[in-house]
Amino acid sequence: ATTAIERAQALDPMNPVYPLLRAQLLAQTGTTEEVREAVTQAIQLKPNYTEALFFLAQLEVAEGNVAEAIAATRSIISLEPNNPARHYQLGVLLSANQEVAGAITAFERAVALDPNYANARYLLALAYVEDGRREDAIEQLNVVRDLNPENAAVSTLIDQIEQGQLTTGVTDTA
Repeated sequence: ATTAIERAQALDPMNPVYPLLRAQLLAQTGTTEEVREAVTQAIQLKPNYTEALFFLAQLEVAEGNVAEAIAATRSIISLEPNNPARHYQLGVLLSANQEVAGAITAFERAVALDPNYANARYLLALAYVEDGRREDAIEQLNVVRDLNPENAAVSTLIDQIEQGQLTTGVTDTA
């Protein structure tokens, strides 16, 4: 596979696909430095290459570099501003980085772009709980329950919020 990628890149040296393919292959067999070098080469060839930026964000997360993953995700959003999954991804990263206000904004944008995005609504509700916005959280969870009527955990979570038993966000219920 490496030989084929190198041969193809030699024939088409300005195509960013080949360095990204090499990075993906190296992610299985190479060092982190080699992976980073290959994906960086793809981005240098095409700075708006969303697949390479997404791969870089995944690499940053895997290495525990949440701030860098957030920056990479924001770069992707600048290229794909109407992609709800990218806003959701940013919200997850911001939540992991304890940036509740930013996470709320990102999840709200994801929900605005796709009102049926149950996972975004669920995590938005948890962020609202964290922010002390219980009524907003319940509103989001009611929509999640409507979208997923078989999920009893959502109803339990709503009950816990209504009874004041849950006052901070949780991440392991869904």
